[in-house]
Amino acid sequence: MKEQIFKELNEANDTIKQIPKLQKENGEWDKDLLKSIGVFFEAYFSFRKIKKKETYDVIRKYQCKAGQSLSKSKSISVLCKVIMECLKKGYRNEDGKTDTHKFTVLTESLLTLMNYSDCTPEVTKDIAGEPNFLETIKENLKKLHQDYVQDKAK
Repeated sequence: MKEQIFKELNEANDTIKQIPKLQKENGEWDKDLLKSIGVFFEAYFSFRKIKKKETYDVIRKYQCKAGQSLSKSKSISVLCKVIMECLKKGYRNEDGKTDTHKFTVLTESLLTLMNYSDCTPEVTKDIAGEPNFLETIKENLKKLHQDYVQDKAK
């Protein structure tokens, strides 16, 4: 099972490299990109299902190796760009309700970065080095906080 997870991760890394444009003119994300994001997200948790006998340290080693592969392939940079674009364009419909599809792309990308950065220094460095990424996250957190405070004041 471990080999299968790494095979899928490597295929997803290769796929991302070959996508000429992450988003179509109408704003839809490339379907291969979405599939790859799902693979990255699921892989982190799939290592826990390998065998009940595997220790935490062994599972963590697999997760770190997977994070290193994401870093080497430059997929971390792509995830950062996806997150920034999602935050820029928003994840709500015209009526103010959450667009499930947009929100899933955002959350799976964010959680993938958080999970792999937790165990892989290379991923952390990639995230910190991505132009405007941390600033974008900071500004969106400020905005969300303001919205929250304003909602509570009503």
